[in-house]
Amino acid sequence: MKTIISPFILLFALLCAGGCTANQSVKIDGRGKGTATLKIEVQKLFADYFKGEEGGKVFDTAKIKQGMEKRRGFKVTRIASPTPETLEMDLAFEDIRSLFSNDNPPDNDGIVRITEKDGKTNLSFHLDRAAAKELGNLFSDVSNPAFREMSPRKQRTRTQAEYLEAIEFAVGKEGPPLMKASFIKITLIPDGKLVSQAGGKVEGDAVVFEVPILRVMMLEKPLAYAVTFIPAKTAAPKKKAKAK
Repeated sequence: MKTIISPFILLFALLCAGGCTANQSVKIDGRGKGTATLKIEVQKLFADYFKGEEGGKVFDTAKIKQGMEKRRGFKVTRIASPTPETLEMDLAFEDIRSLFSNDNPPDNDGIVRITEKDGKTNLSFHLDRAAAKELGNLFSDVSNPAFREMSPRKQRTRTQAEYLEAIEFAVGKEGPPLMKASFIKITLIPDGKLVSQAGGKVEGDAVVFEVPILRVMMLEKPLAYAVTFIPAKTAAPKKKAKAK
């Protein structure tokens, strides 16, 4: 199983603790503004665990929409859970940094940073355990309590072997192999000319970053990625013809 993911799906991976497949498309300009479309499908094995004995929801769309729109400049244009294991969502945002910051303007020393120099924009992503804990606190009202028990902020004193043992205890012997085979794929599509990237690979006009989901869950080492691009120039307005 391979998970296809963007910074938004990464957020839900942190909140949902993996066990899912996902497809994501994100477009972003030099100011950090853009749109995103995502679809997440949780494996039934994990979905049954997340729902619990009372048969609760895996994805509470109303709560997720409310939590996302608490972020300044974020708008959920569509959200649905067509099956209990599936989440679909379209987003528009004014500044991607606001996803991880309550400040206005958002901090530029957090998980996502945007810097400009010599006409180039650098978009960087850095996640460690401290940031994951803060991220969890920001979205504590969005995630399922069962998700949080599997999340990185609960793994500070666990080894990977102990974590997988806990997964097996929670969902059965099929759980650890699913987690081991899961990868997160972050795809960024900058609006402009790509100059360079760090930590991923170029595919057409996009940069793709792949990381084992276990690495995200454990965060024994920080995750760090970056893209540098020349933003597309805004077309100058056409001059009105002079009246003769």
